[in-house]
Amino acid sequence: MLSIVIITCNRKDSLEKTILSCIDHVSIEWELIVVDNGSTDGTRTMVEDMQKEIGFALQYHYSNTNLGVAGARNLGYDLAKGEILYFIDDDAIVNTSGTCLDEGYYYLQKNNKVQVLSTQIWDELWNGILPEITYHGEEMNDGVKLRSFIGASHFMKKSSFMPSPLYPQNLFYGGEELYLSYYIYKYGGCVEYFECVSVEHHPSKKTRMSHYDLYKNRVLNSFIVKEYFYPEPYLILSRMTYWYRILKLAGFSFGRLNEVKKLHGSRYDFRYKETMTISEMKMLISLFGYRYLI
Repeated sequence: MLSIVIITCNRKDSLEKTILSCIDHVSIEWELIVVDNGSTDGTRTMVEDMQKEIGFALQYHYSNTNLGVAGARNLGYDLAKGEILYFIDDDAIVNTSGTCLDEGYYYLQKNNKVQVLSTQIWDELWNGILPEITYHGEEMNDGVKLRSFIGASHFMKKSSFMPSPLYPQNLFYGGEELYLSYYIYKYGGCVEYFECVSVEHHPSKKTRMSHYDLYKNRVLNSFIVKEYFYPEPYLILSRMTYWYRILKLAGFSFGRLNEVKKLHGSRYDFRYKETMTISEMKMLISLFGYRYLI
């Protein structure tokens, strides 16, 4: 079974389009799980109306509090009954012809080492296909290894190989894909690209963070993930890069710097520490180059 998981919050209209686009592109046994991070715009009524037409294959789970992207994906992962999951953002639609979601399912089924499959994403703000960090800078083609993946559209195996919980919930938003990717590579798996599935991503302005908050989250959470995985010799340079980015972002404002320090304290959780050996770190560098790991 393929479990399709969509995280949503106050995006009723775009969510409906996302659900319909997924159903139109799958023919194997499937279920679709909507995890609602506290919507107040009528999302529940819309999904319940769709359930009357679609049946029990469409499930709806409402959270009174916003679990964040990481927490909501953890919940979706735990609820899923399928051995393969497909995550898609609530402001994206599948636009490949045919039953392309079947192809992603079968690709993961037959490739034991691959744990996550990142699809092609055309992004409206980028006005093109989002670039990803590939194996030795290769062109993005099927089967190319990726350093990480973009959460807007990806397949994933549900197995004992994966960490539990799937993501550190304290990350809330940003960096969770990097965490899982490092975990996968550390324990012998890999992340690959799959252009047979393509989606259009139309980033909604509803419930989106400001540019400052988005960048702050990405810089902070990316560094926290590196603290979890990097051995000390490599972490030194990452600390220097992190503080340069934070100082630049904060505009050398002590108020903003203190804000980021407090946020780091609330998000870092030593229980997720999975320090790589030097040889594991060298393996990553050999795959993707040192400049992508700073």
